Amino acid sequence: MSAQPITTFTTNDKACSVHEVVLGCDKLWAMGQEEAIRRLSKKRSSASSKYELISDFGARAARIAAAYAGFYLEQGEDGKPQLKGRFYWMGLAAFASKQVKCGLDFIPNDPYLILTPPVIQPPLRIGKNSLGKGNFWLFQDIFCLALVLQQVPGTVR
Repeated sequence: MSAQPITTFTTNDKACSVHEVVLGCDKLWAMGQEEAIRRLSKKRSSASSKYELISDFGARAARIAAAYAGFYLEQGEDGKPQLKGRFYWMGLAAFASKQVKCGLDFIPNDPYLILTPPVIQPPLRIGKNSLGKGNFWLFQDIFCLALVLQQVPGTVR
């Protein structure tokens, strides 16, 4: 089975020229994951162009919910405000990620976790890490798929 291109982009490196580049699923997916991770990162410094992934799961969950809501409300650069709500499942994902943030905020951070009885500490640690990682990996799939769908003309949404 050969990889069929999803879409093509026209680039123009030189004046009065057109160069067409065909991007397959692998390239579009890689671009989507890069954008998803960038949205969950902060710049290292104002002068730097390098980003660092936010380590706090709660802060990540808030950004994830905002990204989903932005898709639902068609607020991105490729958004079409007149079609607000066409990605209705992104609105549901925004709500779910907000609930994940509430759950993450409910579980104390490591310094305060020591104050809880020793028997309860491991499940709370495991729960917080699993919830945070699961939300992150699910975002990687959902956000990338939505970006790809948004680019493909005539895709059923």
